[in-house]
Amino acid sequence: MNWLFVFLGGGVGSVLRFGLSQKYHGQDFPIGTFIANIVACLVLGYLMARDHNEVLSSNAKWLLATGFCGGLSTFSTMIFEISHLFHSEHVSQGIIYLCASIILGSICLYLGMKIV
Repeated sequence: MNWLFVFLGGGVGSVLRFGLSQKYHGQDFPIGTFIANIVACLVLGYLMARDHNEVLSSNAKWLLATGFCGGLSTFSTMIFEISHLFHSEHVSQGIIYLCASIILGSICLYLGMKIV
């Protein structure tokens, strides 16, 4: 039954990521994927802290952490976009995107945990 919660959460997260990508399509910087990944880190940090306090049910973890955050965030698309920036001679933007994703993602994960 866990697969159903992952499926539902993943579907919502994926559709949200798709919407962000469409909203910011054509920008020089892949802001849609960046926002999706940062928001997923913030939500996951919050969920991790809630789970540490034993507040989340097993079904909520499957739905929100594995499903929603997994569907919303995307490592492979981020790497593809960085590669595209490098190949189109926007190396500095690629480096900024990579560093900002890792640094802000880590900060948001931490902040999400502190919200609880």
